[in-house]
Amino acid sequence: MSKRLLPLVPADLVVERMLPTSDRLTVMCRSRIAAPLCPGCGQPSSRRHGSYSRRLADLPWQGRRVQVEVQVRRLRCRWPGCAHRIFAERLSAVAGPHAQRTAHLGSPRHHIGLALGGRAGARLAERIGTPVSGATLIRLVRRGAPATPAAAPRVLGVDDWAWRRGQRYGTVLVDLERRAVVDLLPDREADSFAAWLRAHPGVEVIARDRGAGYADGGRRGAPDAVHVADRWHLLENCSAAVLEAMKRHMPALRAAAQPTSSTFAAETATATPASDPTASPPMTSAQRLQYEGWQRRVQVHGEVMRLHQQGFPVRHIARDLALSRNTVRRWVGANSLSCTGHGCTRSTPGGRYRTSAGSRVAETAPGSGETCAMQGSKAGCAS
Repeated sequence: MSKRLLPLVPADLVVERMLPTSDRLTVMCRSRIAAPLCPGCGQPSSRRHGSYSRRLADLPWQGRRVQVEVQVRRLRCRWPGCAHRIFAERLSAVAGPHAQRTAHLGSPRHHIGLALGGRAGARLAERIGTPVSGATLIRLVRRGAPATPAAAPRVLGVDDWAWRRGQRYGTVLVDLERRAVVDLLPDREADSFAAWLRAHPGVEVIARDRGAGYADGGRRGAPDAVHVADRWHLLENCSAAVLEAMKRHMPALRAAAQPTSSTFAAETATATPASDPTASPPMTSAQRLQYEGWQRRVQVHGEVMRLHQQGFPVRHIARDLALSRNTVRRWVGANSLSCTGHGCTRSTPGGRYRTSAGSRVAETAPGSGETCAMQGSKAGCAS
C-alpha cells in the first residue's frame, strides 16, 4: 500500500504515519531516494551510518498547525578522495540546509512580510495558524530581495545622515527613480562625493540641499548633471524663512491683530448672550459627546424620580426604563443626580433618627448636669 497519503506532502517524502491532536498535526515521513548523493563529490551512497529526526513547520491544515518530522539518514561516502566521509542526505525539494520550515511555508511568509512588514505580518500569521516573529519576516524579505544593479542611477538624491548624531556624519545616495539606497559614503566631504560620481558615470540629475559641499562635489564629479533642490529642503527653507520674518515683525503683527481680537470678542458676546442658560459653551467633539450623554442621563433620572414619586416600586421602574435595580436605588436614595458616587450623603433607614440622636448625645455630653446626676457624682462637672 502506498505511504503517500496526503497531497500536501512533497513528492520526495513518504508518509509513515500521522499524529493528530486538537491543535497540531504531526506527519512522520522519510525520504523516497534510495541512494542520496554526496554533497562533496556527487556520488550516490547507500551505506547507512545513522539517522536523526528533522522537524519542519509546514502550511496549516483545517486550522491546525502542521509539523513534518522527517527521518534523515547519515551515510558514508564510498569515494576515498572525498572530503565528506559522513554526510546527511539533502532534502532540496522540501527545505534548504538548516531550515526549520518547508519551502511551501517560506514563500507565503515572504509575501506577508512584503505586504505588511514585521509586526503587522506577525499578527496576521498568528491568525492564519503560522506563528512567526516580526524579525523573522523582515529577515525573509531581506533574504529574498534582488541584488542591487551595477548600473549607476540616472536621478541621484544626496543628503547627509548621522553615524552618531552630533559627532560623525556620512552621505547617503538614493536612486530616486527606484526609491532605493544606492550607497553610503563614510563622510560628507566634496572630494568623496566627486570620487563616487567619477566611478559611477551616467548620473544626469542630482537632487541635493543648498549646501556648498555637495554642489562642489557634483560639479567636479558630474559636470553635465543638472542640479535641483529637492522638495523637502524647499519646504524646510520656506518655513524657516517665514518663521524668521514673523519673528522680526512680531510687534507689528500683535498690534495689527489687537483690533481684530476685540471685534471678534464683541461679536461673540452679542451672538451668544451670557444670560442665556440654554446656550452651551464651545467645546470639543469629545466634550460634546460627554455633554450629550449627561443630558440623556438627566432625562432618565427625571423619569425615575417621577415614577418613584407616583409610588411605583423599584422593580417596576427598572423594568420599564431598562435600568438595573441598583442604579434605580442609588438614584432614588441620592440627593441629586450629581451625587451618586462615593462620599455622597444618602437617606438610610436610620436617617430619620439622626437629628434626635445627635441632640440627645449633646445633652448627655460630659460637663452637662444631667450626665452628672446620672453618674451620681458632680466631680468633674462644670460648677
